[in-house]
Amino acid sequence: MKLFGTGHRPPKIPWNPEDPIRVSIRLEIHSLLLQLQPELVLDGMAIGFDQDLARVCVDLGIPFEAAVPFKGQELRWPAQVQLEYLRLLERAAKVTYVCEGSYAAWKMHERNKYMVDSVGEGGKGVALWDGSDGGTGSCLKYAKSRNIEWYTIDPDAIANNL
Repeated sequence: MKLFGTGHRPPKIPWNPEDPIRVSIRLEIHSLLLQLQPELVLDGMAIGFDQDLARVCVDLGIPFEAAVPFKGQELRWPAQVQLEYLRLLERAAKVTYVCEGSYAAWKMHERNKYMVDSVGEGGKGVALWDGSDGGTGSCLKYAKSRNIEWYTIDPDAIANNL
């Protein structure tokens, strides 16, 4: 079974990957991946949830495909985050640049469609989602239209339980 991941990024979740909320998110991802045992995870590699998902895949030895919306997506990020991103790309089983050229907002949607379509029949998703509109909500709406089920991690519930 293939699994795609989508979720919030700062400022909806903390910047610091060692913040207790981010640590708790990674623990939730860890439990879910152990339960599901995917053969491959498709990961959009954005700051926040995507990179947390990739880190957990590395820790568990689960192959992941970095589905990057365009080359250079990291260029406007803080230096420390860029460095972690490049380290994770090196650990990916495959790196796919979904679109050519530089930044355009629509490329994030194309990346999300690519991930959902790539998990195929029987695939699933995991989402860090608070129910709001935006990129994550749009990705999940597309997944629903393709009859792809997903598991939701609620960032508000995590924050309230700390």
